[in-house]
Amino acid sequence: MFSLMPSQSYRPFRSSIIKKQVMALTGLMMCGFLVVHLAGNLLLFKGPQVFNQYAFLMLTNPVIGALEWLLAGLFIIHALFGIALIVQNRRARPTPYAVRSTLARGSSISFLSMSITGPLLLVFLILHLLDFRFGAEHTVEQGGLVMRDLYRSVVEFYQNPWQVAAYMLAMGIVALHIQHGFWSAFQTFGVNHPRYNGIITFCASAFAVLMLVGFAVIPLYFFLAGSAPT
Repeated sequence: MFSLMPSQSYRPFRSSIIKKQVMALTGLMMCGFLVVHLAGNLLLFKGPQVFNQYAFLMLTNPVIGALEWLLAGLFIIHALFGIALIVQNRRARPTPYAVRSTLARGSSISFLSMSITGPLLLVFLILHLLDFRFGAEHTVEQGGLVMRDLYRSVVEFYQNPWQVAAYMLAMGIVALHIQHGFWSAFQTFGVNHPRYNGIITFCASAFAVLMLVGFAVIPLYFFLAGSAPT
């Protein structure tokens, strides 16, 4: 008998597509944040005055404050939907197939990569925020306001070789995550054709490398430059 009601097998499939689309959209938006964040971090090379002016703007501008809450919301949604997809995928396939096509194996490897790097990045982000929000306390006057000397705190952080090594490792995980995430976002929205798949793959890899080099050069520079300012 014909029925207009969706089948039980269709519902989780449809739910999975929606989750992937939400993850793709929030992921691309966070890629934009990475570009802005890197641009701000590069102001460290301009010295304490310029970087602390930037930090002062970040702390006092209400628009930026609202955008930070928006970013936090995007990250939470991205993480929750990612966890939901992992759980849904494992429930759907409690045991792996004995034989898989090359495409299926590639998809599984990509999913496994994202399911590992995602939680690792969540741990890194929490530790990163805790350290730079509540780490070493130095003050400086900026715009008539006594505020945290974020420049000194950052540079001091990069004097510890173990912290630099951990940060570099985290940036490698970020690059791996966004390389696949950037590419898969276009696949999720149906941009999948032999004519431009190669271009998308190249752009994803180039973006990941650019973010990796951009974020990694900062701690390396200040670690090799020597002691923090007094």
